[in-house]
Amino acid sequence: MNNDDTSQLAPQPYFDIGWSMLRYWMSARRRVLSALFDGNLPARSAKVAAALNVRACRQYKSSLSLLEDAQAENAAVIVRSMFETVLAMEFVLRERFTPFEFDKTGKRTRLTVDAGVRLTRDVRSAMYLGYASMQQQRIGSRHKRRPGMKRIAAKMLRAIDPRIMKDVEHEIGPKWRQKLEKAPTYSGLSIANLARSLGRPFANWYHLVYPFQSDHVHASDPSEYIDLGADGEISERWRSHPRKIIGTLETSIAMLSATMSTFDRHVDMGVAIRTAIDGFHNRYQELLDDSACE
Repeated sequence: MNNDDTSQLAPQPYFDIGWSMLRYWMSARRRVLSALFDGNLPARSAKVAAALNVRACRQYKSSLSLLEDAQAENAAVIVRSMFETVLAMEFVLRERFTPFEFDKTGKRTRLTVDAGVRLTRDVRSAMYLGYASMQQQRIGSRHKRRPGMKRIAAKMLRAIDPRIMKDVEHEIGPKWRQKLEKAPTYSGLSIANLARSLGRPFANWYHLVYPFQSDHVHASDPSEYIDLGADGEISERWRSHPRKIIGTLETSIAMLSATMSTFDRHVDMGVAIRTAIDGFHNRYQELLDDSACE
């Protein structure tokens, strides 16, 4: 089986709506920024949300480009990362948030680190910003005495602005700082528990997006790259199967739609943007309905 056929792509209407969504969202970015910084959001939350929006758009653009080249598995790695971007957006922008840890039976327990610290938007934004510096400090400290890594580690540690950490600790308190220094994410929770704490649709997306795309992240997908014939002959796959391209493209579009909807839910961006978002959602749903009938 030769998988080099350039015709093996998703139907063009998928790409048409995918690119048109990005073009619109990019054209509306000044209005989005104005809504972020001129509304009721804390300045720190607005800055974090603006950065995450740029991150999501760049990830989305990269995923579409890879999918147009029939590289669905590599695009899936980016789409999984885009899911984490959307999680961070919701974590920062949601007005109220309560962290929970879940056991294997689904029973939840509230994560209480410091009862004296309210997890407001501003505090959560400080947690997000501080966590990046804590990760840098953790890696630098781990390798500062390791042969071959000392200079790199020292450079990482010098790059940390102590003023940022001082400001973060002032906002979140020493208990939350200690928690985040060893936590898997900026929320103090695992990705799974963060998604479940945020509720629907994030918990559902975690189960639909994360496990399947993790195979591509961790190189656990050899069957996507070769075919073994009955006689043991190996045939290389240089392009993804159309079904794989369509599935990854659908997920990618869903993540950009989630980005737009997250901003729409938590930031007053005006009727025009909301109407456009609804229009894209309806067009995309019609496309999915038509595909299901074929």
